[in-house]
Amino acid sequence: MAEEVLGIMEPANKGAWFDYECQGTTENENKACRNMQQGYGTRSLTEEYKENRRRERQFIKERKKNR
Repeated sequence: MAEEVLGIMEPANKGAWFDYECQGTTENENKACRNMQQGYGTRSLTEEYKENRRRERQFIKERKKNR
């Protein structure tokens, strides 16, 4: 029924802006997250994770904006 009404939709190319720099930034954030989880969430590890997460979000936001 939905295919009859809407037709078949092609998936959007979401990954065109995601490159090796974005991947490296995401890997750094993931590494900081794992360190925080394994270190029982100490204050310094938590702050490091938050800083990496903030940098990743800003970087990816700029990358999407400029695609």
